[in-house]
Amino acid sequence: MPGQFSAIHDEILTMRDDSPVSAAEQQTPQIPNWSEREGRIPLIVGYTGHSKLPKGQFTSDKKSYLDILKSQVDEFFQKLKRDYPNTPLVVVGTLRGEADDLIANVVLGQKEKLPLILILPADNREELLGSLTDEQRKSRIAILDQADQIIYQNCLESGEEVSPFTAVNAAIARYSQIILALRNGPSLTDAEFTDRAPPPAGSSEEVIRFQREGIG
Repeated sequence: MPGQFSAIHDEILTMRDDSPVSAAEQQTPQIPNWSEREGRIPLIVGYTGHSKLPKGQFTSDKKSYLDILKSQVDEFFQKLKRDYPNTPLVVVGTLRGEADDLIANVVLGQKEKLPLILILPADNREELLGSLTDEQRKSRIAILDQADQIIYQNCLESGEEVSPFTAVNAAIARYSQIILALRNGPSLTDAEFTDRAPPPAGSSEEVIRFQREGIG
């Protein structure tokens, strides 16, 4: 339900109804059965991306890189709607960096709003609003308020304890059929991707590896 969050005191997010989240709920989050609600099987789109984006940079024809990225993300979802007009879309992601915020804002700004499910680290809620400008903080609070569902994740489905955003990345990869990655890494074949060293814990590349190779 939208409107679950507000900023309080030391910029820590808290659930407005203060209802506890059990360990079982954190470890095995349940995405709503959207197929029952819509009467159709949905396509679940996960997203990830870089923590920093090129702000204040322009192309040779004076176009903002951020505006171009927003346009490309919007076109990605418009193309899915055109290609699969009878398939409802559900979007799953987190809020760790600037790419996450950009994609979430584009999703929420759709003329026909797409359901947005956020997966957040259970034990690192303070990071959600830390080290942000006032504008970024307001934007992120608005995203949290408008999300259709927020799930806290603190370990892998198996119960294995990992870094907070590795648990989040694994959940995004597990729930989604496709991943929108807003990043400038190399385009690799499956064999080349597998041969690379393991990506840093919590990174956007980790989501892609989980989605392509499965969760260990």
